[in-house]
Amino acid sequence: MDAASRCGVDTLDEILRAGRVILRFLIGTLLCLPPIESPAQVLQPTFQFKDAETLAESIDSIKLLERALELTVAALGPADSVVGDLANKLGQRYDDAGDYSRALELYQQSLTIRERAFGPEHPNVGDCLNDLAVVHEELEDYDEALRLYQRSLVITEKTYGPNHPEVATTLCNMADTYCDKSDYAAALRVGQRSLKIREKALGPDHPDVADSLCTLADIYRGLGDSAQALVMGKRSLAITQKNLRPDHPLVAACLFTLAEVQKDRHDFDQALALHQRSLVINERISGPDHPDVFRSLTSVAQVQALKGDFRRSSPPALQTCCAPPLKFCRPSVRQEQQIRTIPTRQRPQKTLR
Repeated sequence: MDAASRCGVDTLDEILRAGRVILRFLIGTLLCLPPIESPAQVLQPTFQFKDAETLAESIDSIKLLERALELTVAALGPADSVVGDLANKLGQRYDDAGDYSRALELYQQSLTIRERAFGPEHPNVGDCLNDLAVVHEELEDYDEALRLYQRSLVITEKTYGPNHPEVATTLCNMADTYCDKSDYAAALRVGQRSLKIREKALGPDHPDVADSLCTLADIYRGLGDSAQALVMGKRSLAITQKNLRPDHPLVAACLFTLAEVQKDRHDFDQALALHQRSLVINERISGPDHPDVFRSLTSVAQVQALKGDFRRSSPPALQTCCAPPLKFCRPSVRQEQQIRTIPTRQRPQKTLR
């Protein structure tokens, strides 16, 4: 190859490298994912909200990210770290939408890429492990979720120190999983540590604090301490209503938890009103077929049954699987206990990184 040809090849390589740099920059701007240089750069609040306010916006976002992922794989190759970032972001969207199988696939793709690109103890790997654990929890694979959370916790504590809000995020998610497993002692220990870290780092009225309080309210419900659950539930709702838009998903989660506490305390009118508010928010944000909507509908039906209003205890969405009873009467104590045993806990809005 003569000098002119080599010069042309070198110039083409430089152009391609420059193109890749520009593409990385544009995608990084789109994802708002600056590289982490030091723990000091992650001192901002850690709770990340759904920024798609409606189901239509969420669908548009998924379509855009799917196309971006396809183009990025073609331009940079399937193992590039930017592909891993896009796969993780798209996985979060599918997780929000309730498509857990697709979310799981994307998170696993992102984890594989990030481990190869950054090593197994990099903060980006810890973030991906957290998100992957969330999906396993949603799929009720609690042991695998806890294993992934533990790996994420080790990385996060090593990177940021034991009292950083990022550590509290993983702890809160772990507490929620222990609660799902009915290991309330472990859940309480981990949940209280999460709350302590967040209150100290972020202040008592931050939405992250409400997230921890909402989880603790569920834990105290499991322990049979409805009075303490009520305190936690009311405080979490007050914080979210003060700081977030009225139809935010964390508001819906706090409404749901407080409704369940009021149901435990036999304040069925208040429980029904709170569940109905939660249902309206979940339907608006997630659409009628999302798992959160089904849980809300089920809980509304349960409370109406406990009130003795069997004529309205089977909403249209549930009528295909729940035939109304023949006698319209107040349920017995035994029937109330049976109704209460149906699992309807709606998890607080999980923190995806």
